[in-house]
Order: sequence, then C-alpha cells, then structure tokens
Amino acid sequence: MAVLPEYAVDFVFTWKAGSDPAYAPDALANMTGGNQLLIGVGWSMVVLMVKWAIAAIPAVIILIAIFALLGTVAGYVFGPGWHWYPWSKGTVTM
Repeated sequence: MAVLPEYAVDFVFTWKAGSDPAYAPDALANMTGGNQLLIGVGWSMVVLMVKWAIAAIPAVIILIAIFALLGTVAGYVFGPGWHWYPWSKGTVTM
C-alpha cells in the first residue's frame, strides 16, 4: 500500500514515455524510488511486526513449535526406514 502511489505515477510517466521519449528517465527514476520505498519501509515493517508477534508469545510455546518443526524435518530427512533404536526391526506386530 505504501508504494501504490509511486507505481501510479510511474504508470503515467511510462504512458507518456511511449509517445515522448523524454519521459523515459523520469519513469525509470520513479520506479527506482518506489522500489526503494518498498524495500526500505515495507520489509522493515514485516520484520518488526514478526518480532513484535514473537515477543508476545510465551517462550514455552516457541520451544514446543521449534521441537515440533525439528521432529518434522528429521522425519523427512531420515525417512520411514530410519529407527531411533538399534534393536528396532522396523515392524510393529501385535
């Protein structure tokens, strides 16, 4: 949302540059400024919002989520043929 006006102005400059090449440098400069706003303000805001959201979560829940993620990754990396115990034969019989 922050860079939408920049892109609108760039669209006007680009439209005018189609008939008058003198507007081409303005279109390029304006697009560069719009992207700088997006990178400088937009992504910084995302990082700050994530940091704020994580700070509001209790540490125990974060640890549970980290261990759940590690378990999921280990399951995919080692696959179904890998077992925790060396005496495990890979089958469960009742």
